[in-house]
Amino acid sequence: MTAFALDPRQRALIDEHDYYAAMTQGSKAERAFHPRRVALLQGAVDCGGKAVLDLGCSTGPLTLPLLQEGVDVLAVDLSAEHLQRLEAYATEQGLQARTLQADAADLPLDDDSFDVVFVASVVHLLSDPGPILREAERVCRPDGRIVVAGPWSRHPKSNVWVKTMLRGGKRPDGRQFPFDVPRLRGWLARSTMLERRLDLLLGYFATVWVPDRKPAS
Repeated sequence: MTAFALDPRQRALIDEHDYYAAMTQGSKAERAFHPRRVALLQGAVDCGGKAVLDLGCSTGPLTLPLLQEGVDVLAVDLSAEHLQRLEAYATEQGLQARTLQADAADLPLDDDSFDVVFVASVVHLLSDPGPILREAERVCRPDGRIVVAGPWSRHPKSNVWVKTMLRGGKRPDGRQFPFDVPRLRGWLARSTMLERRLDLLLGYFATVWVPDRKPAS
């Protein structure tokens, strides 16, 4: 992972939605939090030799470490600006990023086309994540894996507290919707959960699902 040295005044200019810059150039808390979060995601599933989809990729905090390991990953985001930054970061590192600007709730991708689908730090920002998760089920192969991750709703210091700390005391804009396994089971109605990985210090958890196409209830 490329490291950059910025003084505090430069760090203050980082776009708060540029999570790759936060991970590599941000505050001490951000430079500790984001790599640990990414390590939790990478440890949840083996991506070697797999076709991987990163839904809601932002500027590449997960995509870029995967590319650095030689993983074949398609990065999808609704923001053209985020994708342009991701591509620029990849180019700086001698990597080539495959990106797609699209609505994750209506993907222009074929059924059963990916071995691993990541939906990380996305669900808790949406009032209704069902359409995105159903798309994740559709494009993931029946023997593949879907990794859904985000703040753990039961942890007292998750969500707003953590984001406020990382942003130097500035509370995040908009309401956040913490989620838990029962909610995910409702949204991922055609998948079975295989594993849950929880980092209590981060207040963050990753769940691994297989889209076994069981009949929707």
